[in-house]
Amino acid sequence: MMRIRVDHLWIVFVQFLHLCSAQVLNCTVTLVAGGTLYSVPAFEASNCHYWWTNVTNYVLANHMSKMDKLVAMNTNRSLLTQSCSEEIHYRRNCISEGIEYEANCTTSCSGNPDPQSWKEIIMVIIAAVVVVFLLIVLLCYKKRKHIHSCGNRRSNTIV
Repeated sequence: MMRIRVDHLWIVFVQFLHLCSAQVLNCTVTLVAGGTLYSVPAFEASNCHYWWTNVTNYVLANHMSKMDKLVAMNTNRSLLTQSCSEEIHYRRNCISEGIEYEANCTTSCSGNPDPQSWKEIIMVIIAAVVVVFLLIVLLCYKKRKHIHSCGNRRSNTIV
């Protein structure tokens, strides 16, 4: 009789732990034109509160609004940031689901340059091309002027 009660208590305890722990979701990290996109699978729940946080648990965005200037866009299942973060956390609690879900989005940013860095690199390349083009035009203009002035001198001396 005592053995049955211990088993029942154990089952209740395990079920309680199951209700208290969050279910883990997969997270996809993609480098896109506007920055880095973190996303979790689509869901059909309602009355949801969600949070996107960085590694120090600083809230980047939630169900009310985006909180950080690095956030370009956020929804209940995606976060678009202007730069790459190696670790972003997602947490969702929906009344209709009755359980909390979470995801750890991890990536290596070393191979994914910050889009702002790309802009700076492109601007430097454009500036260098413009400077080289202007130097070529200036050299051609001076050379052409020199050729014309030499030609004019010869015609004056032949007379």
